[in-house]
Amino acid sequence: EYLTLDRATLHYKELVATHINFLNLCTAITGIVIVFSFFRSHQTLFSKETCIGRNLEFIGRRTLDIYLLHYLILPLNLTAFFAPLSEHPVPIIEFTITILISLIVVAGCLLISSILRMSPILAYLLFGVKEKKQNPSA
Repeated sequence: EYLTLDRATLHYKELVATHINFLNLCTAITGIVIVFSFFRSHQTLFSKETCIGRNLEFIGRRTLDIYLLHYLILPLNLTAFFAPLSEHPVPIIEFTITILISLIVVAGCLLISSILRMSPILAYLLFGVKEKKQNPSA
């Protein structure tokens, strides 16, 4: 009953395999254009000369570290943070809690990454960081 064959088109219970939801596609493309336009119009704010730009560049260089370590830091029961809001949701509070949790997790990942990178063996095995060669002429 999950899959029927009708005129050589596969139909699932609520999803047609050959149909693209045009509204979802337009929404996704619009979101990408808005984000791109925001960063393009404020490119001086995100340049390497600004504090924000340098911090974003640092986080960008450590994305593998964050990806590998975030699972260890994420709270196991995220629903506990949002349980009081389940009966009376307040979007701005939910957004604020989400941003705070994200910032704490990223900061924790960067801290653990810095500690792990102190060991050349762990830095190489976990993050692929190669040991810096000493300049013999110095």
